[in-house]
Amino acid sequence: MFIVQAMKVVSDRQTREATEKQLKETELSRVKINKEDIDLIVSTSRNGLLHLHCAVHTVCLFYF
Repeated sequence: MFIVQAMKVVSDRQTREATEKQLKETELSRVKINKEDIDLIVSTSRNGLLHLHCAVHTVCLFYF
């Protein structure tokens, strides 16, 4: 019985995490960034690591 409960807990957690990830991706897909902004940021970035503060208050990392 314990194994069945443990499997359900793991399954529920995976389902919850997948749902949260999908919601985050949906929200991030609404953020529109134009090419000129990217060109400006890339030209001022250092070491190829770019920190871009998105409109949804998250940090996006891009590697070039």
